Amino acid sequence: MKAGTGDDVMADTMTGGLQAGSPAIPGSIWPLVRDYVSLLKLRIVGLLLFIAIMAALTAGGGLPPISSLLLLAAGGGLASAGASALNHYIDRDMDGLMPRTQARPLASGRLPHPRVAAALGVGLLLLSVPFSLRLGVPVAVYTIMGAFVYVVIYTLWLKRRSPLNIIIGGLSGSFAALAGWSAVSTGNSPFPLLIGALVFLWTPLHFWNFALVHLEQYRLAAVPMMPVILGRAMAGRHICLTAASLFLLSLVPFFMGYMGPLYLVAALGLGVLLRGNLRLLRQPTAQIAWTNYKLSGLYLAGLFIAMAADSIL
Repeated sequence: MKAGTGDDVMADTMTGGLQAGSPAIPGSIWPLVRDYVSLLKLRIVGLLLFIAIMAALTAGGGLPPISSLLLLAAGGGLASAGASALNHYIDRDMDGLMPRTQARPLASGRLPHPRVAAALGVGLLLLSVPFSLRLGVPVAVYTIMGAFVYVVIYTLWLKRRSPLNIIIGGLSGSFAALAGWSAVSTGNSPFPLLIGALVFLWTPLHFWNFALVHLEQYRLAAVPMMPVILGRAMAGRHICLTAASLFLLSLVPFFMGYMGPLYLVAALGLGVLLRGNLRLLRQPTAQIAWTNYKLSGLYLAGLFIAMAADSIL
């Protein structure tokens, strides 16, 4: 599912590199390792793995075989990390224009050979396939489709062209949920589609708030995020409407009979975390948007934990 949230690396810690003709010293490799690790966007990898594993727990109604979870984590993690490295490669020029991303390894020039990062991304994507295939063709298809949406549809096509970028890009997280469900269930229930829809709707809410905080930077880099195109006031209205829609959609699993009272109570209670989005109707400020951005992450985590707990208990 999803769009970067600040994987910046401090440039002043990277001054211990090799000088021309000097012998290698043990400590000099760690800045390079940190730079390559930062290309993988481990926060996004962790988010997608969380979504996939919670969907698997919900589908299984209990703890699936550990081997299945490990294969799911390996396949999904490698694919997400590979897609993230390719995102860094494609967006390196754009990243160099925004203060919050200028310190990234490719944008700053600390990694002087961008094609190595691209090769790393492709290699990780290819490496993910055998792990996902061990869980079945549907899991492999969903995993690769998630990476395809993030790299090709979102990063290459829509990010620089349309305010629909993060909306369509949200499908990446939806595919993670579908992969998690398919890893332990072969049924034809529409419930996994509903779970994917929750992630799909959550993604623009989350990142539109982030874009509202960094509106001027996105404008400087000519990234057509919705708040840049429509302005703060209209962006606040769209965010408010999306939050209300997400809350209502979160209640559907109960009324369709997929979830029980435990989930319903949790979904109603977690709705409080979305309340701040309503304030953007009157005050579309960066401070309120930043609070909403952080709380929306807690909201999604709580909702998926409640879903898995209800299914297990």
